[in-house]
Amino acid sequence: PARRAVVIDADVELAEQLVAVPGLRIVGVWVSLDSLEKIETRLGQQIATGEVPTPPGEEAEAVLRTRVRQVVKDIEYGVVSGIFEFTILNDDVEESLKELKAAAQYAFK
Repeated sequence: PARRAVVIDADVELAEQLVAVPGLRIVGVWVSLDSLEKIETRLGQQIATGEVPTPPGEEAEAVLRTRVRQVVKDIEYGVVSGIFEFTILNDDVEESLKELKAAAQYAFK
């Protein structure tokens, strides 16, 4: 039978749920920027454009700090959980795609 891979853009919460599914083989790939400063800059841009909403009555800076704290927690989880077998630092789209394809090939070994 043909073997298939499914790529899911999962946050930490979904990754934990997927790992708990019996018989499911997970090849975890952590994708992120290579520094907290870049992550913070990107989040700031997303807040400024409305991609990340600022709830009524909250300051954009407070939303940014909350999101950065969550990112740090997610990174810590990614490092210690053992779920993620690959890490891709997505500064270069072409290189990131090459690394993602390598991870997919690994899934079929």
